[in-house]
Amino acid sequence: VQEAAIASTRGLLAGAGLSERVTLIHGSHGTMESHAPLGSVAVVMFNLGYLPGEDHALTTESAETLSALDAAGRVLRPGGILSIVCYPGHPAGAIEAEAVEAWLAGKTAVGWRVARYGAIGTKRPAPFLLVARIG
Repeated sequence: VQEAAIASTRGLLAGAGLSERVTLIHGSHGTMESHAPLGSVAVVMFNLGYLPGEDHALTTESAETLSALDAAGRVLRPGGILSIVCYPGHPAGAIEAEAVEAWLAGKTAVGWRVARYGAIGTKRPAPFLLVARIG
């Protein structure tokens, strides 16, 4: 995670008066279990890809993302929400988006409810949002 992303998010939260309701951690999603007890978190949000305006070589990677999604499933409480924004418009993002959708498809068998939201009719692959409610 780039510090610029944390700083930007911190500013947006402060401007909306929400700073006290959110904990930001400058680190990998994969370390979330060291920050939150299992089954205790209401919402985990992933914004995959690279930081706009920054180095596009610094991007999330499928293997790390899938490991982090496993961790998210463990820290989320029953009824918790997992949101994932995928950016399939670049090669690594397309691979990652496909892996994330396959991972979520497997979770429906254990009672997760999953929805996909995105644009249709675009000339290039558009970003999309995946939202899951833990069973």
